[in-house]
Amino acid sequence: MSPRELLRDKVFLIALAINLTLVLIILLPPVISRGPGVDVQVEPKNVPLNGNATILIRFDRVPRSARLEILQGVDLKPVQTFQLSPEAGETTVTIVAEEGLYSVGLHVARVVTDFGGGEIHVDAPFSVVHGGELSVTARVAPEEIQVRSQVNETVNVSATIYVEVKNELGKPVEGALVWVSSIGEQVGMVSMSPDPAKTGPDGLAVIEWTMMIPSNLTESRNLTDPISILVGAPGHPVSEASVEIKVRIEQAQS
Repeated sequence: MSPRELLRDKVFLIALAINLTLVLIILLPPVISRGPGVDVQVEPKNVPLNGNATILIRFDRVPRSARLEILQGVDLKPVQTFQLSPEAGETTVTIVAEEGLYSVGLHVARVVTDFGGGEIHVDAPFSVVHGGELSVTARVAPEEIQVRSQVNETVNVSATIYVEVKNELGKPVEGALVWVSSIGEQVGMVSMSPDPAKTGPDGLAVIEWTMMIPSNLTESRNLTDPISILVGAPGHPVSEASVEIKVRIEQAQS
């Protein structure tokens, strides 16, 4: 057999192995948690923060009572409870892993049933993973500051930066950290307070920007101070925004 034929056969065998692997993956059944008289299946197993998951519950026979409990973490902290109506033998519950109610990490879908001999439960674990990009909107007031500076006199000018943070559902994100930095030309020291800032229940963070214009400034200036904004919140990638503050400094005649 020639080297070319050997290579062709080797390529064929590799392709065959890949196809067989794909077929096996497709044919593999979903992971199902099985207990006495109950099957519980959660799809997907990794749920994005603020995303949906479907919990399919099948009963071999109709129980006296049944409920679904969503538990969080290794301590199995209660998150949500749903009363089930299993008369049809199968029921589906859709949950939304909403931020603030759910957090990134391990969760358990626990089905508690009573078939007449006391309560029993079946657990199906799943994970909540990081969510999508945050929506960050920033504005400054006033957008332009006019100041008259005297020779041998230090002058402070200030503005307020408002940063609003929402998640992919359009809901305010509380507790997000906001870092603000001045990256433009400066004639004096610029400070931010607080640093970092934190969003409140309305998803809003408020930062005071202050520039100290030194006493040795001897000419009028028009400045634009670009402000870089970084926002971080648990379960989300770091997001960015920016604003500009304009300062018109008129030097008074001595």
